[in-house]
Amino acid sequence: MFENLSACPFCGGIPFTDSWDRGITIGCEPCGYRRPFPGLLQTTESPSPITEYANGDGSRRSVALTDVKEWYHADAYKKAEAAWNARSGGVLS
Repeated sequence: MFENLSACPFCGGIPFTDSWDRGITIGCEPCGYRRPFPGLLQTTESPSPITEYANGDGSRRSVALTDVKEWYHADAYKKAEAAWNARSGGVLS
């Protein structure tokens, strides 16, 4: 999904990614920085269906692929990656 995420713009740490429940988050565990990228959904079929959702208690629930009603835009990950990398000091190898 993500191809070339840059290091954390604040501490240089390796970023983590999380995508579920109507958004994508890229963040850094060492310094605690998190950047959400909400509103990256469409309701017509695309190659990236959303099959897992968060419950209010933090647990997750899965949806059968045949019951999927929401999908990430085909370029959602690229947009989130570009926005993250625009703040960072360089791409990790």
